Amino acid sequence: MRHIDVTWIGIQTEFDKCLGWNKVLYAYYDSNGRLYYIGKADDQTLRQRLTDPDKASMVGILRRNGGQPGGIVYGLVNLGGSYSPASSVISNAEALLIREEVSA
Repeated sequence: MRHIDVTWIGIQTEFDKCLGWNKVLYAYYDSNGRLYYIGKADDQTLRQRLTDPDKASMVGILRRNGGQPGGIVYGLVNLGGSYSPASSVISNAEALLIREEVSA
């Protein structure tokens, strides 16, 4: 089994060049620094995923449960020195991170 690293980087502005990328992970965290959503931008750009209408309802659910949004980070998946992994690697990394977060 290969080792997979994810480098998480904060999105700074709505003009951040990373918003045009795909094949990346992304995560929302609350004002206490806890993750509350992990997703992937695979066939769509990061901007398309972040502006999808279902993301607005997700923030509403967080607020109804007493939380406040904190920010968004994107994750570059590094598989053996390559930052452009196949879709299957991105999907597997997302699934593993979600499983790890749920069991924590």
